[in-house]
Amino acid sequence: MEFSIEGYNNGSIGVLGNNLTELKEALLGGFERMEAHLWEAKSTASREAQQYEKLWQMEVGMLEAQLQEKEESLRTKESAIKQLQENFTAKVQELEQQKEDLSGLLDKQKAEIRSQAEAKISMLEAQLQEKEETLLTKESAISQLQENFTAKVQELEHRLTEKEDLTGLLEQRTAEITNLRMAKKKNIMVVDDNPDIVTIVKTLLEVKGYKVQSAYSGQEVFNLLAKQKPDLIILDIMMPRMDGLEVLTRLKGDSNTRPIPVVLLTAKQPDEAILGGYDIWADSYITKPFTNPQLLNVINRLIGEA
Repeated sequence: MEFSIEGYNNGSIGVLGNNLTELKEALLGGFERMEAHLWEAKSTASREAQQYEKLWQMEVGMLEAQLQEKEESLRTKESAIKQLQENFTAKVQELEQQKEDLSGLLDKQKAEIRSQAEAKISMLEAQLQEKEETLLTKESAISQLQENFTAKVQELEHRLTEKEDLTGLLEQRTAEITNLRMAKKKNIMVVDDNPDIVTIVKTLLEVKGYKVQSAYSGQEVFNLLAKQKPDLIILDIMMPRMDGLEVLTRLKGDSNTRPIPVVLLTAKQPDEAILGGYDIWADSYITKPFTNPQLLNVINRLIGEA
């Protein structure tokens, strides 16, 4: 930027003077406003400082009151602690005295216990010695008993061997006697196609001492007869395929079986079948249903008791 003094003229100098005056007035106004702001700020700061001072004084007062209260509480606690220390000291002294008394009592009791223990040990030792002597005596007696027991066992074993021999012989004799008795038992054949009737009659006769053979058909009668002849035959008339009358006819028609007594069991009326059975040599008859005494009476009459 170029500057030339020739550019200035009287008018320009006047304008510049006016501007300087305005600038001065503006600066003076600015300084006044600044002073006013500073004064206002100072007043505000003073008021705030007074408020802070009051708050600080209130806080300090409250802290001092709390501190005084704490100090009084501390003095109370110190007094209580001092009292506790005194009580503790007194209690410790009391306990030490009790300890000394207890120690003396304990020593006395220990001495008494030791004395009693020594006396007890002496007594137990004496008892132990006595029991050992007794035990030795008993061991000697047990040894003698063992010897006697061994001898007795050997003797019993010998007797047992003899007894076993006798038992075997007795069992043999018993079997022989049983066989003889069974051979002497009177044998009855029960013939009926109804197994229940056969079971009932067989049970009754076996209780009475008879030997019983069971047959459930006519053909089975002759199969059993080929093996052994009975002393009596109880024969049902009503049977399928071969009825009782046909069986009776064949029995009485054979000289080997003709002597065997036959008792007919029938549910028919006598005039229809029973009399016909008698005509072909039936020895007796019993009408169903029958009682035990009726059956036994007929058997006893024909072959006698078992």
